Amino acid sequence: EFYGLIACSDVFIHFGSTAGFEALLLDTRVITINLVDLKESLFKQENCRLMFDDDAGQVISYHDSLKQTLEFSLQHQDELRIKRKRFVRKYCYKGDGKAHERAVTYIYSLLFSSQEEEEKSKRERMKE
Repeated sequence: EFYGLIACSDVFIHFGSTAGFEALLLDTRVITINLVDLKESLFKQENCRLMFDDDAGQVISYHDSLKQTLEFSLQHQDELRIKRKRFVRKYCYKGDGKAHERAVTYIYSLLFSSQEEEEKSKRERMKE
């Protein structure tokens, strides 16, 4: 139910929660209100840094205008969508529901490559 609400929202406004990250993954615009008034660069390092690497979300101070930020968000929908998509590709690859398959395939490749290397090493020792 929570994810359904985020997915159908025009904008997700939060105060540094990990739910902002999930909203980006669901391709919802994110506005983070910085309640402790840290400088933006420090805020990026300390809280929810990943979300702001590519300006995928917007950060405002508690004394900034939420109205202006919302208007900007609505006026620049396409630009912000591209940034969200780039963010998801960078940190999550793609949301196609097949992450578990890719993980299993990768693990098997590691297992089989290590087995092959071990067998190769045994063959080389036998030759000596």
